[in-house]
Amino acid sequence: MGYYTYYNLEVRDIHTKNWISEALEAEITRKIAIILGLKDNKDTTFENLLMEELKWYDHEEDMLKLSKEYPDCVFILQGEGEDREDLWRNYYCRGFAWGGNAE
Repeated sequence: MGYYTYYNLEVRDIHTKNWISEALEAEITRKIAIILGLKDNKDTTFENLLMEELKWYDHEEDMLKLSKEYPDCVFILQGEGEDREDLWRNYYCRGFAWGGNAE
């Protein structure tokens, strides 16, 4: 069985706080698709990749690794679990994480 979560990911430039480029988003999206064992599609966006609820138990570890690989980015991962009161938002940057409940 398992626990399903809906995820939403935003990535911003650490210096300007603007969205990252489409090319960088595509590169990171492809890496997440591989992590999740999903079909790699070069035209996929974060929104399309994560539109289905998923079992992503290692999201914390995976996001920490990605944030080390892209030190000029801030990753904002939000989740809504099967229990609709299970809402959270975590931030990842340079191998560090902070966040928690999104209440």
